[in-house]
Amino acid sequence: MLISFIEQILTTIEENIHMVNALLNKTGNISFQEKLREFLIEQNIMTFKQLTNNKKLTKQTDILTNYTISAVLGVIKFWIGNYNTYEKSDIVAFINDVTLHGIINFIK
Repeated sequence: MLISFIEQILTTIEENIHMVNALLNKTGNISFQEKLREFLIEQNIMTFKQLTNNKKLTKQTDILTNYTISAVLGVIKFWIGNYNTYEKSDIVAFINDVTLHGIINFIK
């Protein structure tokens, strides 16, 4: 579920790479990044609710959602800045690996 969602987002970004790069780079309008962040948070919360059978979200879930989305946005910005070096599949695989196995696996 997460892989397909991330892949859909990255496909849309890839189809509009020049425009998204202009909007997410250091001189871009912060409102686009905030709208994208809000959208990703909403999607993340829906996923958490599905995975937990609609249990009430906790403060910890709020923190986890913001942590996750900040990381995903950072990776997206990195990918856009290094678009010629990394394939979309590289980014999808990385986000999936970190999500499923955690950061610690990458530094062992």
